[in-house]
Amino acid sequence: MLPEYLAEAGLPAGVCNVVCGPGKETGHLLVSHPDVAHITFTGSVVTGKAVMHSAADHVASVTLELGGKSPVVVLADANMDDALEGVIKAIFANSGQVCSAGSRLIIECSCAEQFLEKLVARVRGFGFGGFAVSRFGGFKYPYRHYIKCNIR
Repeated sequence: MLPEYLAEAGLPAGVCNVVCGPGKETGHLLVSHPDVAHITFTGSVVTGKAVMHSAADHVASVTLELGGKSPVVVLADANMDDALEGVIKAIFANSGQVCSAGSRLIIECSCAEQFLEKLVARVRGFGFGGFAVSRFGGFKYPYRHYIKCNIR
């Protein structure tokens, strides 16, 4: 379904290709193929290393999101209030301690400054402790860890 939706939205043919098959075998064939110029991979560190090694053999560039570092993308035409709520829930739900936590934020340049100002203002209003302090629950790491991380 995804290729059909993308084509309907105007994406040129061949820009997005869906290839099905067993991950290890099919993935290796794709990342080691000399006609593949760039590889984007999201997954484990172990598999990411294998992808990088295979890509190096034919000097393909790589973009890796490894070890549960899930990106959240905010584009300029998004509803900013909805995007703000989504970003906050993606990283702070379960105190951010879930493998799919949105721990990377990619924001289109034209709306980045305004969006970050709103995000920082909301996060500064959070407190430490249980649900009475923050609707997302308390931080599971001690306060000293929070300070060490240098969170703005």
